[in-house]
Amino acid sequence: MPLNLKSLLTTFALTLIASANVGAGRIALGDFSGSETVTTFNGLGLPFSNPGPLVIDGNTYTTDSGDIRYTDNFEADCDLECIGNSSDTGWIDVVLGGFFQRVGGRIGGGTTTYAGFVDFFGVGDVLLGTINYGNNDGLVFAGWEDAAGITRVRINDTASNGRIVHLEDFRFETAAAVEPVPAPATLALFGLGLAALGWSRRKKA
Repeated sequence: MPLNLKSLLTTFALTLIASANVGAGRIALGDFSGSETVTTFNGLGLPFSNPGPLVIDGNTYTTDSGDIRYTDNFEADCDLECIGNSSDTGWIDVVLGGFFQRVGGRIGGGTTTYAGFVDFFGVGDVLLGTINYGNNDGLVFAGWEDAAGITRVRINDTASNGRIVHLEDFRFETAAAVEPVPAPATLALFGLGLAALGWSRRKKA
């Protein structure tokens, strides 16, 4: 086999090995490493609306109405305090202050009839994935992982039920603190690369 083709196959396999740990997709609360930054919103104040945006821990929170509402555990099933929007249906938008590999938060609407979805965006505002939530009594965790970086999150409330959507315990984590999860497609390519290396060695022998 010509040397340049062998070198190409070797480089291809090594590249796949290096990228085999790249992960993307939905994650659970327990998938964070424990080194993430957690924004609790505690101490912001009892329920009232305040003009946005709200900037905390480097992230910028806005809503469809332009107001940020602070809610307590009596109204919104929060442990202490959450933030919410000020309209029956609408959204909370979070522009992150950097590129983070894992992002998530506990969300809810305070009733068993709430419904909506969470969008996660990457570089260039490209949609990375969506998590649907709803029909739960209490808070639901919605989290996403992407090795290329998550830059924005939008929590969408689609239930017209007189309840606002709210957010508690928003957390985010840089890639340096995370052990990435192998992606199935990458592992398949990794196997092809190793097979190509093996074939190259047999041909040489």
